[in-house]
Amino acid sequence: MSLMMRCIETYDAMEHLAGKCVNEDRKETLAPIGHILANATIEITVDEEGNFVRAQNVEKKAVIPCTEESASRSGTKKTAHPLCDQLGYVSSFYNEEKHKVYITELRKWVESKHSSKIIQAIYKYVTHNSIYEDLLSNGVKIKSEKDFVIWRVVGFGNESGSVCENENLHKLYQEYYLSNKNDNLDFCMVAGNLAITTTKHLKGTVSKFGNAKLISSNDNDGFTYKGRFLDGGEACSIGYEASQKAHNALKWVLANEGIPLGNRVCVAWNPQGKSIPKIQLPIAVHCKEAKPEASSYKNELRKKVFAYSKSFLMGEQVVIAMFEAATSGRLSVTYYNEMPGISLVKKLEKWDETTLFKSTDRGAFVPSLYKYVAFSYGIYRTKNSNDAGMLEVDEKIQNKQMQRLIACRIDNKMFPIDILKRLVINASNLGAYDRNTRNQILHTTCSAIRKYYVDKVQEDISMSLEKEKKNRSYQYGRLLAVLEKIEQDTYDKKDTMRETNAIRLQQRFVHKPLETSEQIIRKLKQAYYRKLNKSAISHYEKLIEEILCVISECEETELDKSLDEMYLVGYYLQKQDFYKKTNDSTDETVISD
Repeated sequence: MSLMMRCIETYDAMEHLAGKCVNEDRKETLAPIGHILANATIEITVDEEGNFVRAQNVEKKAVIPCTEESASRSGTKKTAHPLCDQLGYVSSFYNEEKHKVYITELRKWVESKHSSKIIQAIYKYVTHNSIYEDLLSNGVKIKSEKDFVIWRVVGFGNESGSVCENENLHKLYQEYYLSNKNDNLDFCMVAGNLAITTTKHLKGTVSKFGNAKLISSNDNDGFTYKGRFLDGGEACSIGYEASQKAHNALKWVLANEGIPLGNRVCVAWNPQGKSIPKIQLPIAVHCKEAKPEASSYKNELRKKVFAYSKSFLMGEQVVIAMFEAATSGRLSVTYYNEMPGISLVKKLEKWDETTLFKSTDRGAFVPSLYKYVAFSYGIYRTKNSNDAGMLEVDEKIQNKQMQRLIACRIDNKMFPIDILKRLVINASNLGAYDRNTRNQILHTTCSAIRKYYVDKVQEDISMSLEKEKKNRSYQYGRLLAVLEKIEQDTYDKKDTMRETNAIRLQQRFVHKPLETSEQIIRKLKQAYYRKLNKSAISHYEKLIEEILCVISECEETELDKSLDEMYLVGYYLQKQDFYKKTNDSTDETVISD
């Protein structure tokens, strides 16, 4: 029940927004108790005497009164909303029986002590039964009987306007509906008090899954609870107001803060309405500097963490939940967690600090979780070799892996080794990708390697090139970058799309680094050295010698063994070092005339 309790807490804190129009910060309105949101397509205006004024087509979310039955209606059930409803209910043109049900519901409200001159005027107009003809005469486009009709009234002074935005009318309906609920009191397992309970709960909490319910007990023939309980109420009794608050708040939070993950949706929020970082994105996703250094990025990160942290009071919680439509009618919770807001911000900060890595083109930044999934499980597709390709990820795989990574990020768990291995395998086949994708996959993989090493062996990998690092794989990675650069320096403009021997033989290099590097060096000396001047050759040979000198310190039996993931870090950092020198105009390599 923790989820329901936090949703009620959210509603109580945000109740002042209930029923109010959507503003720039919110995509959807918080529905008051006894109300739902509907997609209105037709608005009819009447005066204080119930006379037709005008009608028009609209496209907007509207707050409308509802009953327990109408809020959960589906299929062939003929249950009307009390005021605004589909054209098939408000007009008898399509279905006389539906219209009678609607008139009956509206009349009950009109004749109650909670009535209003506004709904009386609407009732007068509806009983004239001229809606369909009035719509046609006003040029309103009617698609079907499912067009949703809302009302606007004029002639009531300050009370004039859309009934969907009339807060006084919202309160009147709540009082009217609750006064008519003569059910026996029962114990509400959510609020922990005696209350008028309900067995009909709101559907469509996640708008994408229109008929899926979080709580349902209508499976009398499926033996869901029989054998243990006589009815659904014995399994779980929930108060009407508690259900309304919880479902309306959750629907509101999901619409405004939800993160779509294919057939799942994830959400993180603070019940008091405090702002929290996006759990799937880096905290400092927008750094002030175009190409920040690691120190600048960390400073920006700390500033934003401080800004988030100082807004939380001691003990204020953050809720993280994921939902999936297990069937068309059932909504399941696939992940749930809650923690102090300050703790969440600190955990996100730790993730960002340990996954930060420098890029050749963007400076230091943290990859989004989507990048890890895309570059590990994505299938690269391109029309031809000259075009930039696209990475396509199977929806089911993306959902599962995103949930795992989000859980890792907010629970401070170790980076998943299977995702890391897939990243390393894909980054070891750079020839399969276009140039831009190569940089992205290298950056993402090195970020994951750094995170894994911090988690696994408490070793932080430097984002600066370490020429004397005593790591065989790291140094072989540097060597691969040098051999690639030598060949690239001999290319002219027409050769820019040519693949170097180093990249063509990359996968073989990983498994036989000594043998493959010797093969590449022989090819360079035979075909490419003559295109370089003496100073360039001398520079590169000296660099190769320095790298091989460090490698030679290993046992002879280790020299040609397969490389581990650290070779990619050495390769990428050596490439960045070349890139930096080129930009600083200090690179000594020159192509001979």
